[in-house]
Parts: sequence; structure tokens; C-alpha cells
Amino acid sequence: MQLTNLSFRDTLRTLRIDMVRSLTAVASIFCALAAYSMLLMDDFQIGLFILIGSAAVVMFLLRRQLPRRLTISRYGLLLTAHLTLFAVMRLTGAPWLPFFGVLLVLISGMTTTYMHWISALTIFGVTALLQEPPIPLLPLGATLALTVAVMQTSVTMLYTALTWYSAMQRRADALLEETRQRQAELAQTVKSLEIAYTNMRRMQQQLISARQQADEARRMKERFAANISHELRTPLNLILGFSEIMVVTPEVYGEARFPPKLTRDLYQIYSSSRHLLALIDDVLDLSQVELATMALNQEPVQPNAFIEESVEMFRNIFRDGKLQFHLEIEPNLPVIEIDRTRIRQVILNLLGNAHRFTTVGSVTLTVRCWQQSVQFSVADTGRGIAPDKLGLIFDEFYQVDYSLSRNHGGAGLGLAISKRFVERHGGVIAVTSEEGVGSTFTFTLPIHTYGARSDGAPSDDGEADHDETVLVLDRDPTLASLIRRHLPSYQVIPVGDSAALAEALQQFAPRAVIDNRRLTQTDLPAHEALHIRCALPSASWMMNQLQVQSYLPKPFSTQQLVEHIRRIGPVRRILVVDDDVGFVQLIQRGLETLPEAYAVSRAYDGEQALSVISAQKPDLLLLDLAMPTMDGFMVLQKLRADPNTADLPIILLTATQYTREESDTYGDIAIARQGGLRPAEVLRYIRAVIDQT
Repeated sequence: MQLTNLSFRDTLRTLRIDMVRSLTAVASIFCALAAYSMLLMDDFQIGLFILIGSAAVVMFLLRRQLPRRLTISRYGLLLTAHLTLFAVMRLTGAPWLPFFGVLLVLISGMTTTYMHWISALTIFGVTALLQEPPIPLLPLGATLALTVAVMQTSVTMLYTALTWYSAMQRRADALLEETRQRQAELAQTVKSLEIAYTNMRRMQQQLISARQQADEARRMKERFAANISHELRTPLNLILGFSEIMVVTPEVYGEARFPPKLTRDLYQIYSSSRHLLALIDDVLDLSQVELATMALNQEPVQPNAFIEESVEMFRNIFRDGKLQFHLEIEPNLPVIEIDRTRIRQVILNLLGNAHRFTTVGSVTLTVRCWQQSVQFSVADTGRGIAPDKLGLIFDEFYQVDYSLSRNHGGAGLGLAISKRFVERHGGVIAVTSEEGVGSTFTFTLPIHTYGARSDGAPSDDGEADHDETVLVLDRDPTLASLIRRHLPSYQVIPVGDSAALAEALQQFAPRAVIDNRRLTQTDLPAHEALHIRCALPSASWMMNQLQVQSYLPKPFSTQQLVEHIRRIGPVRRILVVDDDVGFVQLIQRGLETLPEAYAVSRAYDGEQALSVISAQKPDLLLLDLAMPTMDGFMVLQKLRADPNTADLPIILLTATQYTREESDTYGDIAIARQGGLRPAEVLRYIRAVIDQT
């Protein structure tokens, strides 16, 4: 029978290993006992004793080869058993010994596939050759033939049983897997029905969970922006700093004068590094817009005057006469509510792109009223955009021309940022283009944007669907009615006390809880202006938390560093700690350009810095926060814990925006004013806060 199934083979191999292990053990013990019994006989034969003893040793050694060398063990077992039987038959000549061959035939059938046939024929043939004394061949042959038939039937039945077992095992595994899938599906169905039956508002809790995950993703993006800012600004600080020293104060390198060509090249390096810094700021600006952390300072604006004011600063680039600039504004446009700075940036981005990609013809800005919105269109007569690239131009860092020979700069961020600004205002931006004819970029801003949501979607002033809930913690039911009138898009539910609030929080999973309690007199401001108390990360927080004298973000100029040093007071010995060797050299080179004679020491990790400070305390420490092994936070902790260095002045030089993970968690916000707020103002603030969450 051909063994083709892997599971069948594994099962058969395991069975044969167990058989050979047992048979070799029995055979070795049997031979050992036979050899021992020969020692007790009167007619002791040394040759027969050695033969049987050797067979016992061989059987024992063959058993030690399992399970790694199954083939050697099983065929060695058969060969040793047959040779031992034939040798004993030759030495003793007992006529009954050939009948032991029946056992060898059985062993051959159990350990191999076809060897029981060969074993029977071999035993019969060797017996017929010996014939000393005469051996009854007919009974022996009949016995061996019967044994072979029985063995063949047993082997066939064994293989059939193993095949059935293998098939049933696979079928059982498949049924088990299917049962598990069905059980999982059934459990999911039962769970879904239970959720639908017990709590119909569980979906809202899932949305809250999704919002928390989105907030966590936002915080991760903010941390990523901070980290990438550090990685980009540190090498940029080196390029910008050294090139500035070479351009502005070349005398620091000695009396040798730079050739004019080298001076121009250095200035190009300095200028390009400043341009690279602007691109990095664009990347961080885009990250801030994507995360919706950039607040819009929206105010009512008359478009006609606003557009005239915005494009006035842009007219200069068309005065060379190569391109014509046309401005077409529909008179008496309706008032819109926008952030002047952001929308002006959108207009200038579009006009700048049109001027950059147009060599002959004109650029036209058209503003008109269109379908309850004000439409802005910037059309040019440039080379146009291929149809397959129109859907990609608003992606971050996408360039229409990626070739090394392209004539136009930029990082592919202007349109992406413009799209975010327009969408934050509730508008839409689009583009149409034809290659060789030109392109037209159009964006719209809604006219009725008062009371718009933070995502740009207008508030629904009609019948509310009450998808979200707001709880009002106050015993007065009329207060909930008052707030309900001012929050028509929310389901407002009054809650009498804190005990009921806990149950309502679990039942409704509200968007907000309005706790109607008056501020104490100590919470009120002493001035008449609106007082807003909040918790946002800032450099002053970092300095207070870390107990440092100043904070200087990278990249910075030598002049900025000097200003911070001079604020601290008389300083002579300065220790610079940063894992970037080039940055430390830059600081040292910049300080050498100053008239003050500073003694500058260097350290490239936290442990080295502590060692230098313990040897000779400096007057000022310039410390980077992001360092391997021992970062700046650990250095600060050790310095402040030591009385000898607790008062050591420290200036942080780092591109890291946040101190630790705690900076990702913001605090509360409170709004107050001397004399109190009118109820209408309170309701307006409540609506604005809830809509922004």
C-alpha cells in the first residue's frame, strides 16, 4: 500500500517506533536470559554463548537509535534476529528451531510493509539448505505460509484502520473548526441580540469609545510631530548656525578671507537652510490642521473689501509684465463668517501656484455669489494638469512634476493645507484643468455660517433628532427647559443629585454634563475683563516643572542664545550637553564669535555631564532633553536632588515640544468675570463648548 497521506505516515511511523522499541527490548532481554541460562548448563558452548550475548548487545544498541533512526533500528532488528536464528540452527542442529521463524515473520510484518514475505522465504530456504539433521520442510512451509497469510491480513486491516483513522481525524478537525466558527457566530449573534434588547443606546457608547481612540491617535500624532520636529530641527540647526557664522562673522575662523565665490555659496547654503526651516514649519502646521487643534478666529467679513486687501500684497509679482492679473468681484457680496488669516492664506496659495506654473497669459481671480455661498475661482493659462493627477494634487507632499528637471519648487503642502482650511470653514475646494489650456481652482464658503459646528457642518435649527445627550445637574426642572431651548440639537435631561448622575451617566453616555454651581468668591477675577482659566502646555510650564532658567527651541541663532545667557547674569564657565557632536561644536563656535571670553566644556550624554559637573561645577548648563541612555530629564532630576547643584542655572536647548507624557493630558477650563455673566452669555458659552467637543 502506497503511503501518500502525511497524517497516515506520521501515525504509522509513531506506531512502528513503539513496536520496534518494545520488540528490541523483549529481544535483548530474551537473548540475555538465554545467554545466562547457558552458563548454568553442563554442556556449555562458548561460541553459542558469545553469539547470543552479542545479539542481546546489538538489540540494546538498536533500541538506543530510536526514534531518530527508525529505518536502521527496524531493519537491524530483523537482520540480527534472522542471523542469530540461522547461526543457532547451524551450531545446534535442533530440528525445532526453524519453527521460531514464525515469530520472525510476525516481527517483520509488524515493523515493515512487505518484509514478512521475504522473511518466510528466507527462513524456508535456509532450512532447506541446512537439512542436518533432517528437518520436516512440509510442516514448516505450511506453518510459514499460514503465518504469512495471517500477517498479510493483519497488516492490511492495520493499514485500513490507520487510513480510516487519518480520514476521521481530518474530518473531526474540520468539524471542530466548523463548530468553533458556528459557535463564535452564534455567540456573536446572541451577544448582539442581548445588546439590542438590554441597551438600545449601546451604539452611542461605542461611538464614545471610538472618539477616545481617535483622541489617542491625535495625541500619538502630536507626539510624532514633536519627535520628527526634534529630528529635523537638530541637524538643520547645525547647517543654519554654521552657515550664519561663516556669512556674518567669518573672522572667527582666523585672518584668512573667504573668496567671493565661496561667500556666495555659503550665503546660498544659509538661505536654503532658512527655506528648509519654512518647509518644516509647513509640515507641523499641516499636522496641527489635520488634528483640528488649530482654532479658527471666525468673524463677520465683507468679502469685497477683504479680497481687495488680500490681493494688494500679491500684485507686485505681476509688475514684471510677463503675466496679466485680473480681479473680478461681484458687487455687494453677502457677509460671511471666516478666519481672515486662514482664508487669506488659501487665496495667496492659489494665486502663488497659478503664477508659478504659468509662463504666458494671465491669472484671474473671480469672486461671486453662488448657491448660498461665496465662490472664489483662480484661473490661469498655464500648462494644465493631467486628468490622472487631478485626484491627487490635494494630497500631502504630492508634486505634479516629480522629475529631477522640474522648474518649480515647493513641497506639495500648500494645496493640502488650503483644503484643510476651506473644509474647516464648511466649504469645498475643487479643480478643473485641461492640459495646454490652463487650470481653475475653485472653493466656496457658506454664507450662513453663524453657529456652525467645529467640523464646518451648520447647526440644525429645525427639529432635532436628539442623537446626543446633555445632562443638567440641578434640582430646578425649569433650568433644563431653558438649556433645551438653546441646545435644540441635543437631548437635554435633568438630573437631581449626584447619585442620580452616576446612573444617568451609565444609561445615556452623554456628550456633556452641565454642573450648575456658582463659583466661589475666590474663583472670581479682580479685573473687569472676561477671565478664562485653562490648562495648555507652554514653555513656562516646562521651565517651572523642570526648574530651569530658560528654554530655547531649535533651531536658534547665536544672538538668541547670547540673549538668554545674558539674562542669567555673569557667566564664565559653560557646559554644553548634547548627544549630537556637531551641535555641541556649533554652540562652541558660536560662543567664540562673542566678545565675552567663555570657557566652554562639552559632554555628549547624561552620565558624562554629571561626571564633568562633579569635577568642576560650571556657571551655566546648556542641556538637551532628548538623549540616549540618560536623557535630560534624568540629568535634571539628579542635579536638583544634589544640594551642591540644586541652584545651577540651566538653559534647555531642544526641539522637544512636550516635557513628558503628562503634557498630553490637558486640564480644566473655567470662564468668569468680575460682576458675573448674564444667563444669555452662559448659554452661548455652553453651546459653543459642547459643539467644539
